[in-house]
Amino acid sequence: MKNNYYCYSVCGLFVHSEIELPELLPVERLQPDLTIVEGTVPENLEQSISSSLLFQYSDEAYLFKSRNSGKFLLTNDDRLIFERYDRSSYADIRALLLGVLLGIVLHTKNRFPLHASAVDVGGRAVLFSGPCGSGKSTLAAAFSKRGFDLISDDITVITRDGQTLFAIPSYPQIKLWDDSIRALGYAPCDYQALRPRVHKKRMPLKAMSLNPVPLSSVYFMRAADVPEVTIDQPPLYEAISMIDSNTYRGNQFKGIVNIKNHFSVSCSLSGEARIRTLVRPTDRFEPDALVEAIINDLNGSMN
Repeated sequence: MKNNYYCYSVCGLFVHSEIELPELLPVERLQPDLTIVEGTVPENLEQSISSSLLFQYSDEAYLFKSRNSGKFLLTNDDRLIFERYDRSSYADIRALLLGVLLGIVLHTKNRFPLHASAVDVGGRAVLFSGPCGSGKSTLAAAFSKRGFDLISDDITVITRDGQTLFAIPSYPQIKLWDDSIRALGYAPCDYQALRPRVHKKRMPLKAMSLNPVPLSSVYFMRAADVPEVTIDQPPLYEAISMIDSNTYRGNQFKGIVNIKNHFSVSCSLSGEARIRTLVRPTDRFEPDALVEAIINDLNGSMN
């Protein structure tokens, strides 16, 4: 499909794509921040700086190689070229484009992507951050089930407009494992797998914030040997450390992270947002109890 692109919006970026990306929100044709095309991608970059076996970068481009799906090249003229392996599907490519590759693009454009899911609670963005498996997507889905609009899942871009920090919407989908779907009271068989050979499912949502939402709170989640859910306010130095460690793939892509911008947003976030630690029992995950605990905490902050 040459020069006849699909047009989308994601995380504040306008995207033109040769392949359809049904997960994203379609928009009118605008000047793109990124153009996605299928083509030939080199195995290595000339004069590259290799951050890992899978990721290289140079002054001219960024190269990411998936073990099973394909190769991706992001060039300085905002073209993202992908080359699909014979054994992979376009669903495999889309999953990487909307995950790790989106993270690379956001870092190169000096956006601040936090590894977090976000929902709109009373016109304010509430974020759930933490390592993989901490339950941030499941918690966002539980809030959605209660009628709160989703802002983003897994990657939440934070930006400033004037004196206010905002969370930028991504796309109306949450990615969940079967046990999380069951914990929410749904049947896994009702949802489509993200891609072949992967059991994680895509849960499309109709309730989605379309505009940036002023930032209220960030809950950094972890599981521990505790009898019940606890929510606490960490000291400032710990809040900054948690923001740094939960920047989306910040350690993997250290070479392309704008340190000055990252430090500025980290300081603003730790000083202006409500930062909380949320510790839940390791032996159980109860979405409704977590939702109630967070709503009670939010209501307490308003009294």
